[in-house]
Amino acid sequence: KFGITFAEIGLHPGGGCSWFLTRRMGSQRAMATILGGETLDAEEAVDAGLATKLTDTPTEKALELAHLYAQREPGLVRDMKRAVQMSEVADLGAVLEFESWAQASSVNKPRFQEFMADFGK
Repeated sequence: KFGITFAEIGLHPGGGCSWFLTRRMGSQRAMATILGGETLDAEEAVDAGLATKLTDTPTEKALELAHLYAQREPGLVRDMKRAVQMSEVADLGAVLEFESWAQASSVNKPRFQEFMADFGK
């Protein structure tokens, strides 16, 4: 379960809670969730964009994803995260400019060079 229970205990949300909820759920649903102290079940969290998948083995799935992500080149991960974060606040032109720079920067990285060598075989 995912609980936004700040109102229940008389505490204002923090850590960007209202910002993230508004972007994921829209302002009306975020307001109702925050003021109402709602608890969302797993399906509701996925539907609201607060979670990406349902699984019967959450710890196993989280470790799988962590292992997968840890295999990625750190600079590439940093730039991919930045592009997604920019997409929420910047215009398309700014994102395209950043993506163009980031893609050009990744062309000479070992993983892409391996891919290209294998692709040519």
